[in-house]
Amino acid sequence: MECINSRPRISIFFIKDIMNLSTTEKEILENIIYADIFQWPLFKNELRGNINKLLEKKIIGTKNGYYFLSGKEYLVERRLEGEKWAGEKMAIARKAANFLKIIPTILLVGVSGGLAVGNVSQNDDIDFFIVCQNGSLWTSRFLATVLLDIFGLRRKPADKFYKDKICLNMFVDEIGMEELKKQKDLFTKHELVQLKPMFERAISINLSFMERFFKFIQLKIMAKRRTSEKIEPHRLMFHPQDRRKLVIKKYEKKLLAIAKAL
Repeated sequence: MECINSRPRISIFFIKDIMNLSTTEKEILENIIYADIFQWPLFKNELRGNINKLLEKKIIGTKNGYYFLSGKEYLVERRLEGEKWAGEKMAIARKAANFLKIIPTILLVGVSGGLAVGNVSQNDDIDFFIVCQNGSLWTSRFLATVLLDIFGLRRKPADKFYKDKICLNMFVDEIGMEELKKQKDLFTKHELVQLKPMFERAISINLSFMERFFKFIQLKIMAKRRTSEKIEPHRLMFHPQDRRKLVIKKYEKKLLAIAKAL
């Protein structure tokens, strides 16, 4: 199973020929704008290319090696605070991932969302992204849910307090993972790029004969409390809130505002 490990090239929506910015400078600016949605400054090694013109024009600012939209110096302290909590949560994520290793249909367990980049607060949960063998989505989810419930690690839908709980919000099979890699929207690209694998393997045991049974059982249980879940042939999404459209809308709004101001 091969994870994407390079930062995506973000499509240029509104910034065209302003201020003679190069393609690389536009992409750097767009990445900083995208990170600003999550109130997250970027470190020098997270940006590729020359940023001097952006600094000279005061489009972006810098502090202690971090870069952000001008006037957002306070985000540096926020990032340092988030990274402190992230270390503790990653230890819990590794523990949970080790439990999931015993499920033979799971090929990869990764941390996604804010924790993948260290952007968390003390009371946040932990998002897991799970890749499983083709034909084992429902089997893998059932076994993962039961196992984490046994150890008291899973965030449940009714939980009001979910600090450090594991949110099993994304299951994809091998076909689904390849489909995700082909998607061009900013949110999906960043989610895949930032994914932090906890473990990964290429060999699994075929339990497809159990799939129809576990799918029937889980759909029965879910029927009484279905909300925004997305169920597809090769992907199961159980986000408490699907932020994809909201994030892209915020991104385009910020990008347009900056383009107009320059």
